[in-house]
Amino acid sequence: MKHQYLGDTRDLFKYDLIEVLLSGHPSLDKAFFITMLTPDDGSGHGKRADYSRARAGYLNSDLAGFLSHLRDAGTRNCFLIQDYFSRRSLQVNFERTPFTHLERAEYFSRIARKVRRLSHSLIFLDPDTGLEVAVPSSAHLLYEEVSLVTRVVGPGSIVMIYQHIPRRPRIPYIRARCAALSEHTGFSTCWISDGQVVFFFLCGEYGVRKDLEACLVEYLMRYPLLLS
Repeated sequence: MKHQYLGDTRDLFKYDLIEVLLSGHPSLDKAFFITMLTPDDGSGHGKRADYSRARAGYLNSDLAGFLSHLRDAGTRNCFLIQDYFSRRSLQVNFERTPFTHLERAEYFSRIARKVRRLSHSLIFLDPDTGLEVAVPSSAHLLYEEVSLVTRVVGPGSIVMIYQHIPRRPRIPYIRARCAALSEHTGFSTCWISDGQVVFFFLCGEYGVRKDLEACLVEYLMRYPLLLS
C-alpha cells in the first residue's frame, strides 16, 4: 500500500468488496488490514480515478463520494478509510507501521503476534504489487509470510490478498498463483478479479469457504464484468 494510491479505481473495488464481505458473510465481524505501507514514489500510479470506467464498486455511491472527497481535498492518507467503515458500524483496524524489505522478518513477526487466534476476521494483506517474484522487493509478499499468517489465525477467519496482474494470460496466471498459495498454506483458495487486479482468499473451514463463495457469486451478479 502507498498513500498515493488512495481513491483510485482499484481502491473503489477493494473497499466496496470488503464492505460487502463484512456486511454479508455470517462468520466475519471485523477486519484487520496488514497494509505493508511503503513510501510514495512520485510515479503516476494511483491516478486512475475515473469511476465511470471501473468494473466494480461504481454502484456504491457513498464510497465513491467519500473517496472522491479525499482526493479532491488532497488528503492522501489511506488510514482515513476507517472513518467510512465506522459510519457503517463496521470494525476495521490497520497495521500502520511502515514496511521495508530489509525489516520484513521483524514486521511479520509482529503481525503474527497481532493476528494469533484472531477469530471471525477478514485479514487483508495489501502489498504494492502482490505475491513474490524471482527477486522480491518491498512491493511483494512472500509465500512464507502468507503461510505464517494462515497458521496462526483463529476460527472463522479469512485471509485476503491483493495481487496486480502482469501482462500475461490472466486465467493461467491466476490459477498458477492459486496452486502455489494452496501448496504453501494447505488452505483452499478462491478469487475474484476485474482483469487488472485479483483478490485471493484463503480459508481453512469448509462452511466459511462456502459462505465466502456465495458472497462472491452475489458480487459477480452485481458487477458482471468481473471474473471468478
